[in-house]
Amino acid sequence: MSNKKKIAILYGGRSVEHGVSVNSARNIFEHIDKSRFEALPIGISKSGKWYLNTAITKDIEQGKALGLILDPQSPGFVILSTGDRIKADVIFPVLHGTDGEDGSIQGLIKAMDIPMVGTGVLGSSLSMSKIIAKRMLQSAGLPVARFATYHFTQKNDITFERIAALLGTPFMVKSASLGSSVGVSKVKSSDTLQAALNDAFRYDDNIIIEEYITGREIE
Repeated sequence: MSNKKKIAILYGGRSVEHGVSVNSARNIFEHIDKSRFEALPIGISKSGKWYLNTAITKDIEQGKALGLILDPQSPGFVILSTGDRIKADVIFPVLHGTDGEDGSIQGLIKAMDIPMVGTGVLGSSLSMSKIIAKRMLQSAGLPVARFATYHFTQKNDITFERIAALLGTPFMVKSASLGSSVGVSKVKSSDTLQAALNDAFRYDDNIIIEEYITGREIE
């Protein structure tokens, strides 16, 4: 009997960041220490169905369809076609964006009573909103980039001149609750503002506009 811990790597999902999740999970799957861990690639399709795969693949639905076992004594997964049960020692969610980083999947894993890699329900849900996260940082006395927030009902009130006077130029327009640069635009002039606003509001009812800061990207 193998003593390796079984790590269920969750990836894909219904978010617009589905493809980014596949790439992130592939990096983890390829570099995990296979002498210590047995990786179980579990993909979630764009329609939200779960599948057990043999490797990280964008063709998630080619795998074996899974169901969840919500049994606190023996939680895990079941292969729907055969009824075989699969036990995971740890779940490693590598889902991006909606339903992946906003506390939703974290709550489900908590209900399954299986240990999980990463931030819990509260931290995930608070951090998913750039607006709430920045306000929490401000309340703790931590420095943040200057910003302004708008609801889609205020869209006609946003002008380049007003934002430039408040934050300087260029400035960043962002959807409030997405990552991976989805719904993010750098605005340098008035003729690009409308397109940036349209893109950001495609994904959220709220947007955040921030001053531009030249910095170093660290991953």
